[in-house]
Amino acid sequence: MQNHPTTVERGDKFRDAIAAILRTKYPDVLTEVRKGSKKVDIVFSRNEFGRRITFGVECKDYSRPLTKDNLLAIYSDYGPLVESKLLDHVLIVASKDISADPRAYVDSVRWLSFQTDRQLEADLLGLREYIEILGELFNEDELESYYVEARLVGQSQSASSYIENWLYDSKPSPLAIMGGYGKGKTSFAKRLVSTQARRYLADPTERMPVLIRLGQVVHETQLEGLFGKEFTSRQPATDFRFRTLEHLNQMGRLLIVLDGFDEMKHAMSAADFRSNFREFNRLIQKNSKILILGRPNAIPTEARDLVFRGIRGFGVNSQVVDPTFRQWTEVEIDFFNESEITQFLRNYLKHLATTNETIPSEEFVDQRLREIRQEVSEDLLRRPVHAKIVAELASDPTFDLRGFTQHTLYAQFMRRLIERDVEEKQARRDIGVADRLKFQKELAWWCWTKSGDGQGFFDRDQVPRALLDGLPDGKSIDPETKLAEYLVSTLTEEKDAGILFFAHRSFQEFLVAERAREWTPSAEQHVQLANALTVDIREFLEAGPDRQYLDRWHETLGASAGPLSTEYLRYFAADTALTAKILRIPAVRMSAADVAIIGLRRTPAAQNQVSNEELISTLAEILSEGDEDAATMAIVCLIRLRYEDGSLDAVRALVLGLIVRVIQRMKSSEGVEKGIFIPTSLYGTPERVCAAALKKTNEENTGRAVSIDLAEALRIASKHLTIDIGLIARDANDGVAGRVGQEFTNPPAHAALFGAPPIPVNRLVEAIPDKTLGDSVRRLLRLYGARMEVIEFKERGRSYEASPKRRFNFGSSSR
Repeated sequence: MQNHPTTVERGDKFRDAIAAILRTKYPDVLTEVRKGSKKVDIVFSRNEFGRRITFGVECKDYSRPLTKDNLLAIYSDYGPLVESKLLDHVLIVASKDISADPRAYVDSVRWLSFQTDRQLEADLLGLREYIEILGELFNEDELESYYVEARLVGQSQSASSYIENWLYDSKPSPLAIMGGYGKGKTSFAKRLVSTQARRYLADPTERMPVLIRLGQVVHETQLEGLFGKEFTSRQPATDFRFRTLEHLNQMGRLLIVLDGFDEMKHAMSAADFRSNFREFNRLIQKNSKILILGRPNAIPTEARDLVFRGIRGFGVNSQVVDPTFRQWTEVEIDFFNESEITQFLRNYLKHLATTNETIPSEEFVDQRLREIRQEVSEDLLRRPVHAKIVAELASDPTFDLRGFTQHTLYAQFMRRLIERDVEEKQARRDIGVADRLKFQKELAWWCWTKSGDGQGFFDRDQVPRALLDGLPDGKSIDPETKLAEYLVSTLTEEKDAGILFFAHRSFQEFLVAERAREWTPSAEQHVQLANALTVDIREFLEAGPDRQYLDRWHETLGASAGPLSTEYLRYFAADTALTAKILRIPAVRMSAADVAIIGLRRTPAAQNQVSNEELISTLAEILSEGDEDAATMAIVCLIRLRYEDGSLDAVRALVLGLIVRVIQRMKSSEGVEKGIFIPTSLYGTPERVCAAALKKTNEENTGRAVSIDLAEALRIASKHLTIDIGLIARDANDGVAGRVGQEFTNPPAHAALFGAPPIPVNRLVEAIPDKTLGDSVRRLLRLYGARMEVIEFKERGRSYEASPKRRFNFGSSSR
């Protein structure tokens, strides 16, 4: 039998709830306080203009609204307390609002006021004006007039219906809405919070919406700082306290929307990104509703598994649950389908017709719509941002829609916007379109790569004047007026005083890609370029007319000191013409970056350029003849081939390359029984690998053989590349060798392939066409002792000359 709470129990619970929310702002809140002859439900105080005001709170959780008689009774109870100055003011808090007559009575009493519990919450949070602004957000730029309802992948209902069901579901599971660039995530976020704001303003029992744009978060931050900055400097709020927001979130009174986790990720380290997600997880409470939006390709799969699923990779093929991260429900915004494309284009063209007198009639809209569907690929129109750009261009009756690609779409759109800026104002015509477009590329690049605040917005006063170097002055009289003239553009919008945003993130990404396409970076600038190339910027680069920019980038890549991500090096490796060009470079002249590029190529087209056997022979040549850095990279790449293909030839090449290297560098072939002595000037990481990882054995069937500890070889080589020279970027939270081992080798499911059986000496020597060199290898490996005694010694004047002939031939692939 269910026990229902008594009237007293219900009243106490209501009183305690009011005391709890008041306590988030007023620490001296007390309940059941004796004042004269009256036991007051709640008492607290606050300062008002230098005077301490004491409040008494009367809590009424009645099933019906309070009447005027109820209020008269309260007046009788509290009047004497106010007259005797035991209280200064009395607040009545009830669960039901009062009608006009009781309200008029309360207003007539100087020391009396009334609020519902929901009104009190909103008053304490101080976001009423902010929520009213959110209510109009969906109609910003008349978005409401052309918006087409978003859908989620695999869902028959609209995204809005899905979110509404989630919002009223009692389960607290946080929700992550994924979507690539231009799929309408931010528009959907605006629609969501705007709809919820209107609901709340009509019914205070609904959740209050809060929207945080994460693009402005660029460092590790705590929730207190994140929300504090939002509601003390960016948004209208009255005496905001994070403790109040935190309490209301726990009580299920808020809908918190975090938009743009991908923009946050671009500007910070992986460690800071994970730390911020731990902070976001603090918002996930029993009654909370937390929603986050962003691009799924912004973070690697392993990082996504961790922050959204609470799963951390462990070892080669294992996973563990990380209790410091929570599991989010993940859904993805779908592309437009055919009917949605048509609906959006029609809506937006009609919207443009109402604001643009150059669009002659509705018949023109219908005609242009037919031309768009005939001339423009449906795949290009499936992203809302693309469809919007096409409609903008099509609204000009003179614009030719034929021959559209993603690149020409953005290129034409940018040019048209700037031409429109110039044509509309006579004073702007002294500065041409090309110069204005050049400035926009430089501005986008600077904003994308600058340190500090997020890359999507910038302070007008912080724009470097150097961006204007070489650009015409027009009619400007000083640098400030010149900057103002170039900043005037419909590509950027001013949201706050002096703070400018690019109108759409993809506009900035296209401009960044175009600036990078035209650039020849110095050796030192490759780190900046590598950090700038997100997945979407690479997509814009690849959509361009050619890939000649890669040749220019490669000219200085070899001299870069790093740290470079392997993702950046893989971008070079994906270009078959470039990898073929690198393969023609003599082994002794290859840089470590060159070796990484040819060793990382895994696309089918790249593999067709060179066989595994030829690649293995090339890597063995580099290992035996190249400089220390290139040879060390060759070690890692050969181990990677063993991981990916199970190739024993890769292991054979690794062993043979190490042995030939030390033979060429040793002091003399005489007296090697005591050790292989190598001068300090020629002794480096490959020689250390040879000494630490190689072992001579005697096998029953094959006789003398050599084995190699691949894990130890990888550990030594990885340390050199990531720590000693810092060429390859690594995650500071991961092990020394782990990051490079993972990035380069991509271990298969069967970890046993990581090892390799001992290789007979005869099997090694048969890959060396030169008989003299082969005999030297055979003689060295038949010496007594299990280890390769490679010893460093100091000697002046020792030099080494590379062999002009190819030393190795791995003509068959053994597995």
